[in-house]
This record gives sequence, structure tokens and C-alpha cells, in this order.
Amino acid sequence: MAGIYWSHVLEKFCMALWYVLLLFCVWVMVRFGLGGFLEGGLTGVGSFLIALPFGVLAGLVGWRLFAPGLADGVTRLLVGGSEKLKAPPPLLSPCAGMIAAGRLEEAREALLELRQQYPNSPEVAELLWQVYESSGDREGQIAVIETYFQTSDRQPGAANVMLLLAYADLIGERAVPLLRSELGRSVYRAVEKRELQNRLRSLIGSA
Repeated sequence: MAGIYWSHVLEKFCMALWYVLLLFCVWVMVRFGLGGFLEGGLTGVGSFLIALPFGVLAGLVGWRLFAPGLADGVTRLLVGGSEKLKAPPPLLSPCAGMIAAGRLEEAREALLELRQQYPNSPEVAELLWQVYESSGDREGQIAVIETYFQTSDRQPGAANVMLLLAYADLIGERAVPLLRSELGRSVYRAVEKRELQNRLRSLIGSA
């Protein structure tokens, strides 16, 4: 676990260095580029030529830092637009109420029926997982997660990450293949991918 901790520290330190480099490049670009524009003549041309590579480098560093966030926003926009075209999500409030009231068998039956209608719904899978967790049925929890992640058209959502993390807690390093497979999909946001990558590192480090 110490290796995982220091890898996070190194990752943050490297990110800070990227930001320092970006600020330095921008400063040089403004200092010489704007100065060259104001001075004009041969001196201005020389200043502009000095600023030019730093401007290019600033663009590359900025892309390195901010491209994942932009891609994340585009993905959410596209996914959100596609979700609006799908059938409305199942009404899960009654099932959640049953679980909260301890009516686990009733909730299980209702959720199994909903799963037949919405096998690709992460929310249905999460609530069904909660039923088995509340009843202490470890094998049931594992079966729910494995059955859900066998569906090819799974909908995106935070419940997917929660189920993957729960799966890792349940079976340990045997969850590594599924986590690796899911990390290869483009439906996860950048922050969700980082969370899954951190758990994957911890599983590999403890193996």
C-alpha cells in the first residue's frame, strides 16, 4: 500500500510541474511576443521569434492538461443526448423504500422483474446488489454484478463505478480483468477512470 501512496504523491507532483511549465511558457510568450509587437522593427521580430516556440509549447502543455476534461464534457454531452432518446428509466423509489423498510424479499422480487425489462440499467443492478448486501448474501452480490457486466449495452452512470468497486472488495485481485476491460471503454468520465485506475493499482500492488 505504501507504493500506491507514493505513486499518488508522485502523480500530484508531476501535475504541479506541468502547471508551472505552462505558466512559464505563457509568461515568456506574453513577455516577448507582446513586447515584440509593441517594439516593431528587427528587435520586435527577434522577440517574436523567441516567443514563438514557447507559444507552441504552451499549447501542447495546455492540451496535455485540459484535453481529458474537454473530452469528458463532450462525452457527457453526447451520452446525455443519447440517453434522452432511450426509454424512460424504471421507477425505483418503491424498491428503495422496501429496502429501507427491511422488506428485502419483496424488493428482490420486484427488482428481478425490473431487471428483465431493464437489464442494462446500472441503477436496477445497484439496488438489487443492495438487497443481497443487506441480507448478507455475498454470492448473491457477486452474481448480480457479474450478470450486469455481461450485458453489452450497459448504460453509463455512477452506479457502474460503485458496482465495480464493490466487486473488487468482494473478490479482490480476481476483479482485475473486469476493471481492466471497463477502463478500456469510453463511457466513463475522467474522474471515474481515475478512481477505477487507483483501485486497479491497489489490487495489483497487493497481489
